[in-house]
Amino acid sequence: MSNYTNAAAAGLALGQQSRLTHQATLALSKTYAKSEADVRKQMRIDFMVSFIQGALDIDKAKAEGVLATSRDDRTTAQQRAYAQGSDKFAYHIVRDANESKAKSSKSEDVVAQCVKYVNSKSLTKAQLKKLIALLSA
Repeated sequence: MSNYTNAAAAGLALGQQSRLTHQATLALSKTYAKSEADVRKQMRIDFMVSFIQGALDIDKAKAEGVLATSRDDRTTAQQRAYAQGSDKFAYHIVRDANESKAKSSKSEDVVAQCVKYVNSKSLTKAQLKKLIALLSA
């Protein structure tokens, strides 16, 4: 990476890099969305270890140690790398779940979401009566 003499050039380069990385991780994001919880957990661990390794320029074993260390016991640089990695994982990998949540919350109001949820639960008459009483209170 060349030296940047102004904030505009640095911002442009970082923005382009983020856009390209976001496009490049689409397939991984789709895989993550379709995976079971244990696979998702392992994907996050693998991502975080590799991100910390790259951000801090350390070997894999040391990066695993940083990940295993509590937030209070990490150095400032380690915590910064952890937080950046976590943010990037959410933005680049978990994104489909976040985007679909945002779309549904915009397209449906809260009442419609509640009705949809209640209808999916097949409530008994007694449960429905209790729900109505709670809502009326």
